Amino acid sequence: MAMSKLSYQEALDRGRCVTPRQLAQYLGVDQGKVLRWIQNGELNGINVSETQRFGGRPRWRIPPDALKE
Repeated sequence: MAMSKLSYQEALDRGRCVTPRQLAQYLGVDQGKVLRWIQNGELNGINVSETQRFGGRPRWRIPPDALKE
């Protein structure tokens, strides 16, 4: 099953990272707000993009421990 197909709660139950979209849907906020939280350091996010060093867009994942704070 692809990560994007897991619900927010399923991802957390499995100890998996969640995407900004999953967290935004769960919290009922805009995805841009979650991305701003990451960029401002208010939320821990991991950039899993392999292409960002070549000018690609970041692909953020939020680890489960960041959501417990």
